[in-house]
Amino acid sequence: MARFLVIHHPQYPKADSLDPFIYAARNLMASLGPDLRWLNSWWAANRELLFCEWEAPSEEALRATLQEACTLWPIDVVYEVFWNDPHWYLDN
Repeated sequence: MARFLVIHHPQYPKADSLDPFIYAARNLMASLGPDLRWLNSWWAANRELLFCEWEAPSEEALRATLQEACTLWPIDVVYEVFWNDPHWYLDN
C-alpha cells in the first residue's frame, strides 16, 4: 500500500476549546474504510501546519476521504512518500 504525507493549514475556530477538532478527528477515524490508515500526525506550531502520514491505495482515494471529512483541515498538498529507516544504514 502506498504511503502519503498530507500537509494541512488548519482552520482554527476562535473558541478556546479544541473540542471541534477532537470531534472532527473522531468522525474521520470512524469514517475510514479498511484500505485507509492514519499513521501519525505532527503539528508545527511556529508555521501553523499539520503534517499527517497515511497509508492508502491511491492519492485519489485519500483525497476523497479527507475532503469529505476534514473541513477544519483543508489540504495544502499531498506527497507520495517512501519510508526510510535510518537504522538501515548502521553497520552491524
